[in-house]
Amino acid sequence: SKGLPAPAVGPSRARRATFATFSALALLGLATLALPGRPHASVPERPLVTLDAEVLAHRVLDEPWTLRVLDTREQAACAEARVPGSACVPLESLGDVGLAYVKDGRTLVLVGQGDWDALPQAAQAYAGEVVALAGGFPAWKAFALDAPEAPPADATPEARQRFAFRSALHGALTGAQVVAPPPAPVKGYKPKKKKKGGGCS
Repeated sequence: SKGLPAPAVGPSRARRATFATFSALALLGLATLALPGRPHASVPERPLVTLDAEVLAHRVLDEPWTLRVLDTREQAACAEARVPGSACVPLESLGDVGLAYVKDGRTLVLVGQGDWDALPQAAQAYAGEVVALAGGFPAWKAFALDAPEAPPADATPEARQRFAFRSALHGALTGAQVVAPPPAPVKGYKPKKKKKGGGCS
């Protein structure tokens, strides 16, 4: 007896098969978008940009949300004292924090034991601005943690304002008493000179 002919694939069944194929491809595309983008194999080397401790101090106090500060010194030294808000990430572990995938617009500030010759390779692929603290942590310590020297009485207003800021910062970070700058000299006033000699004639 002749076998029955194979049933033809109806239009509705064909449409279901096509829809299933497109659905699978769409899911695959979404899964691919969900994966973190890989950094380019060859990232162009960035020039070394630095900022000094005073600028960093103002930004830490005025706009800390714009900064991502990483202290790359040894863990023990970083745990003892560091820039407020910074995270301790030793230099050898810098490549493990996924800087290439961070895209929050913050400025990455690297703090080392001293000056940098070039930016570490792990920081080259960071999407935002990357800067290094000039002089490293010793520069921060000298500006913020060591007691500032009071300016002379005839110091400029800028020097007096800078001292007031450093004194307040030093007090906040160390608990030391905040020292106000000496009063500014009064314009036009000249102290009288003492007469030499004296006594009754």
